[in-house]
Amino acid sequence: MAIVHDFLFITGRDTGRKPTREDWPFANQVMVAGMQAAQIKPWIFRIIKWAPSTRFSWIVYADRTPLPRYIDLDRTPLKAQGFDPKDTDTRPIA
Repeated sequence: MAIVHDFLFITGRDTGRKPTREDWPFANQVMVAGMQAAQIKPWIFRIIKWAPSTRFSWIVYADRTPLPRYIDLDRTPLKAQGFDPKDTDTRPIA
């Protein structure tokens, strides 16, 4: 549910919509409904339900500062430790 909640938080930024006071509780209510459906333990449920209702949460939600949320895989060097694509050694790694 956290993924859906966070998606609802950032979707407006990606579509150019301004964050509204109506959208903010909607994202939080979707997460609460998901936690209820998943029967999250009551003490965990209370903490997670409380956190998005704080002033800090609204500040994060309403922040219009563009953050880098995506990477360009074509421009990002992907490296795996110890992997050389030019290596022709076929022996198994011990």
